[in-house]
Amino acid sequence: MRATNRVTTILAASVLLVGIAASVGSPAGAAESRRIVASTGTVSLVEVSPAGVRGSASGFFELANPGDRPVDLTGYAVFRCDDEGLRSRPSDPEADLGGVVLAAGERRAFPTPRLSERGYGLIVVAPSGGIADALAAYSDDPVRTTSECGGGVELPVTTAAALGESWQRAGSSDDGRWVRAVATAGEPNRLANAAAEPVRVSEIAAAGPAGRGDDFIELVNDGTAVVDLDGWRLYRCTATGAVPTEALQHVFGAGAALPPGERLVIGGPGFAEHADIRVETSLADLVHGALLVDADGRRVDGVGVSSREDTACQTGRDKLPSTLDYRTGQSWQRQADGGFAIASRTPGAPNAVRTVSASIAPAFGYDGPPGVAVSEIATDPELDGMPRRNFVELANFGAREVDISGWTLVACGADGFRRSDDLAVVASGTVLGPDDTWTAALQGTPAAGAADAAYPEPLELAGAGVWVQDAEGHRVDSVGIFHRNEMDDSVDVPSPCTKGLALSTFAVDRLRGETLQRTAFTGDDASDFVPAPESPGVVAPRRGLSADDVIRHALDDARSDAVDAATGDAAAGRAAAIAVAVAPADGDGTPLEVQAAHAGSWPSPLTSRTAPDEREVSTADPAARDDGYDLPYVRMRVRLPDEGGTVSWQGRSVGRAEVRLSVWVPAAATARRAGWRALDEAAGTATATDAAATAPIRLEGVVRGEEVVGGTVDLLVQVVPRTESAARDADGLADPADYDLALGHITDTQYYSEAYPEVYAGEVAWLAENAGARKLAFVTHTGDLIQNWVDPAQPEDRARREYEVASRLQGVLDANGIANSVLPGNHDNKRGVSNDLFNEYFGPERYRDQPWFGGSLTPDDNSANWSSFEAGGARFVMVSLPYAYDDREIAWAEEVIASHRDANIVISTHEHLTPATAEDDAERSTTSRWVSHGDRLWERVVAPNRNVVLVLSGHFHGLGAIVTENAGGIPGHTVLEALADYQEFRTPTGERATGFQRLLQVDLAAGVLAVDTFSVPLGATASHPYDYTQFVPDDGDAATPSNERPWRILAQGLQHRYTEGDDKFAVPLALQYAKAVVTDAVTLVRD
Repeated sequence: MRATNRVTTILAASVLLVGIAASVGSPAGAAESRRIVASTGTVSLVEVSPAGVRGSASGFFELANPGDRPVDLTGYAVFRCDDEGLRSRPSDPEADLGGVVLAAGERRAFPTPRLSERGYGLIVVAPSGGIADALAAYSDDPVRTTSECGGGVELPVTTAAALGESWQRAGSSDDGRWVRAVATAGEPNRLANAAAEPVRVSEIAAAGPAGRGDDFIELVNDGTAVVDLDGWRLYRCTATGAVPTEALQHVFGAGAALPPGERLVIGGPGFAEHADIRVETSLADLVHGALLVDADGRRVDGVGVSSREDTACQTGRDKLPSTLDYRTGQSWQRQADGGFAIASRTPGAPNAVRTVSASIAPAFGYDGPPGVAVSEIATDPELDGMPRRNFVELANFGAREVDISGWTLVACGADGFRRSDDLAVVASGTVLGPDDTWTAALQGTPAAGAADAAYPEPLELAGAGVWVQDAEGHRVDSVGIFHRNEMDDSVDVPSPCTKGLALSTFAVDRLRGETLQRTAFTGDDASDFVPAPESPGVVAPRRGLSADDVIRHALDDARSDAVDAATGDAAAGRAAAIAVAVAPADGDGTPLEVQAAHAGSWPSPLTSRTAPDEREVSTADPAARDDGYDLPYVRMRVRLPDEGGTVSWQGRSVGRAEVRLSVWVPAAATARRAGWRALDEAAGTATATDAAATAPIRLEGVVRGEEVVGGTVDLLVQVVPRTESAARDADGLADPADYDLALGHITDTQYYSEAYPEVYAGEVAWLAENAGARKLAFVTHTGDLIQNWVDPAQPEDRARREYEVASRLQGVLDANGIANSVLPGNHDNKRGVSNDLFNEYFGPERYRDQPWFGGSLTPDDNSANWSSFEAGGARFVMVSLPYAYDDREIAWAEEVIASHRDANIVISTHEHLTPATAEDDAERSTTSRWVSHGDRLWERVVAPNRNVVLVLSGHFHGLGAIVTENAGGIPGHTVLEALADYQEFRTPTGERATGFQRLLQVDLAAGVLAVDTFSVPLGATASHPYDYTQFVPDDGDAATPSNERPWRILAQGLQHRYTEGDDKFAVPLALQYAKAVVTDAVTLVRD
């Protein structure tokens, strides 16, 4: 562990979002605002463009002063949000506004080349920290993109750079109307000026049966007169939805015209039919569009096709989903009502009136008993030194023979579309009996030799699917594998092969030879298949494990381990030794007269004869107590023969407290100064179950004759710190006999909720079954319960599935009565934009009736919460703060702490420390993002409060710790801040499923917190041997160490950031806990 007193105190600006009405062709409502305050209303955004004819170099935003007095912009700041909706850091504004003064009614443009054409936002922060204005331009179809610049004006991403367009405020700041028009930087805004021409985009397809270049755009003249096309231009929308100047497809020359009712076909480079015009660049398959402008550069018509991004080709929010089946020659065709429908392509001919569904396969269900279906599928790339598994297997799950002659298998590519060529066709005369299989495999792979068919092009690692249709062309089954790591693609590619939720590209352990194999027929791919060892050609009946099954198995395993741990010889031997040490001597001895008694408390063992504020107490049963930081004592004046003798003190203390018997040595009796001489020490034998003084203690020692003055001697019985703690140096997890209570810390379990629920189950099951034996008092989860609720356009369906898993598995702790807390990480709350989904599963009502639950931020918001418990005679309050906490949550935490001065406070939050590296120590996170407030938490919550002793966090991949002594200038205030995030640590086969967690064991009497790291699935007590190089986004290169290619990560080797000292360490912590000295007898022991 790297210990440092470094304190980082960079103050980040506090920002609140504003709700402003907006209307752009009635766009969807504004993104949810985490914090709503009134606008300062002094400066407004009036125009913005991410790019123009010079590309991003033409980007700008324009501010205006709508008031009647000048406004000095010094102290104002404008921050951008990127294409993922993330706001820039406080240190990175878009322009230097210092010294800029806007006169009344003045507007001024500021260049910025950093706004993304895929989505952007701007937020204007006033000197007060409030919001002057906010604007967000993002897609809201099929899912509304949440942005940290949201809460104000919400616009689609539809300006065309090639036309030099911008978004311009058309009305006052109050009505919030915006229009798309040619940019007017520094000038008054203008109204949109669309051309009133009858020419329309009538039909469009980005590919066709002949391949990806088999695309076309059809124009039609719906008017009654010839339209002169001279100088008109046709642009394509690129794969990002943008229209840069280089996206020009065609310029119509002199004499070009379109008669009324006539159609004009513009064909791509591989267009297989007649085209009036040929272009060299094909339309992109997933995102594309056509934009037609007249000779003056005015929009005539446009159509955008995309299932995710907005396009500059579209009008308003409306765009067409990218769901054509190019294999069968589908196109989007304009209908009489102006809308579009899917039909078989008709370039140059009237559009089809008959329409089909917006998808080739909008829904699919298994009717009746299962028959022939996909039973196993593998999509391996080439793996060095490993057999390649790339095949698909059909099996007859029914009770009757099935003739599958002429059945066709069609592959879906990584883009989701069905490939033009067949993957395989079943030979005539093929009949499958019950449990029979039929396999198609990639040519040249081990499975191809025994397969029934072989195919030349592999099923792709980055996304694949298989469509199975019978001889008549009806779908029999399909399966889609398109869910990727969030950094590779945060939204699953839509595909007709997918049913329900897609399977994960990385779910199988390829180094262990796993494939995806069917276990059910629910009609949801993610539910119907599980990873299992390959078995091509063999039906391997497998039963899918429900959440209950996973939990039951994990509890059974943990129960067995817990029993083994509880019956160890070490614990029994130590208990026996303690029992011998405190056994009373034979005989009761002679009671000694206590002439006077005083009681008090002092921060350390007494060195002076008395201490301030001590009080006289009864001589019958002298007692003292302290539930805070000080050490209670009883000082007694006892009659004793002049020659001295062996004195015994018998009494009680609390739990495992160490108690010392001392005698006062007068200055006359020694050449040294007067002082206390220790006679004996002993400790209680068992952890306290409450604050009562029930632990018997017997102390004994010889008082010398020179220490007896006038027939009396002063004895001191005081609770003292234990100088040694066996928990500090234990091999593996500490022996429970050596500590008083334990805290469990788990964090960033998002990959387990996503793909490895058995690992998550193993963690909580171990905690549940070992709670008693390990003195587990509380378990805190510091966020990222799930994976796929972090990026702005991610849909709820997968997030809800993961939340269901996390909820069930956290419920293991609830069901076993284990006090616990949770909080939302950035993957649980869209990077702090919304805690709504978190509160659906982990809201206050879930915990309200639990005895440990104290309260939440608001009655319906559990993103910040506190709990309390008592263990070992100590009281603790656990305070949980969400990712992206701000002043409101900090002020709430201050109130909770102020109300619990008598408790030890542990702060749990998602982001706090950055990880230590081989070169640098851990630091408080202050500049990672604009919501990084590690310094503010330290300055306001931790440092000023003596009882805040521990801050636990995750978020950043790795480990780190800061130990600060005398924090806040308060003597004795030691604080441990600890990061322990193992999410990117890897198993020996490269899976993100190590299951590491921490157990923090507290020895109250010794003032020691011993931290241990362990993994249930790996059987390991150190994580550093699993700290492999971090993955990078996949770029399709076979050598890239991406999450889909974990063998490449293993080949990169360990990072060597940590050692055993980072996994296992102990720190001194001064805690408040119950301590007492209660005298039952003081005797002179007989010789």
